[in-house]
Amino acid sequence: MNNEEFNMSQFLKESKKFEQDVKIFLLKEWKIKLEERKIKIGNVIKKFDLVSEDYNLIGDVKYYKNISVPAAKWSTIAEYVWLLEKTNAKKKFLVFGKDIQVPERWLKRFGELTKVEFYFFDGKNYQF
Repeated sequence: MNNEEFNMSQFLKESKKFEQDVKIFLLKEWKIKLEERKIKIGNVIKKFDLVSEDYNLIGDVKYYKNISVPAAKWSTIAEYVWLLEKTNAKKKFLVFGKDIQVPERWLKRFGELTKVEFYFFDGKNYQF
């Protein structure tokens, strides 16, 4: 395994652990179990990381580090915001980890265009 493969493998482990930590935290905080589920949006099937059994809460986890020109990350965030907006969930949200600047920069530029809730989870608490 070369260094790049090791770094990607390590990142995937970190992001999966972060996702599990978010689920555990939100279960304690919101008293609702959230699981990965597939959602039908029109004719599109999309998997989200954080979905309640009754589908009233739908969210996803993003574990991104900040870079100077985050165009690809911003596009992915916009895609998830758009898809969440198309669901019938009462609460639509994204939970970010690793680097708070990623959601802060996105919200500064595009935040007024959406009602999807953004959270940053630092491993102990969430904010926004």
